Amino acid sequence: MSKLTPTLPEDIVSLLSEGGKGLNEVNMQALQPPPNLQLTGNVAENWRRFKQRFQLYLSAIGADEKNAKTKASVFLHVVGEEALEVYNNFQFTEEADKMKLDKILEKFEAYCIPKNKCHV
Repeated sequence: MSKLTPTLPEDIVSLLSEGGKGLNEVNMQALQPPPNLQLTGNVAENWRRFKQRFQLYLSAIGADEKNAKTKASVFLHVVGEEALEVYNNFQFTEEADKMKLDKILEKFEAYCIPKNKCHV
């Protein structure tokens, strides 16, 4: 019985054999972005998983080392249409915060995981 061996695209194999030099050149093409953020069902859990997958994706494509605007742009590109509409309705204290990933993540965190108010 023969062993099944997974195969990688040829361009990735060649980059890996070069010690990973230039790996980021094909990352955007080779890696699929995370699925869109689902704003139905268990939104808090959907957000937690999307955020984790997004951060892994950002790192894998080498964008975690880029400037804030680039990281925000990648996030807004992969988050999905429904979540982009939510983003478009967020109010930011500073205009520049609209393109800062940390500020965008804070807004989505507050939107997807609302604080429970205790009634006494």
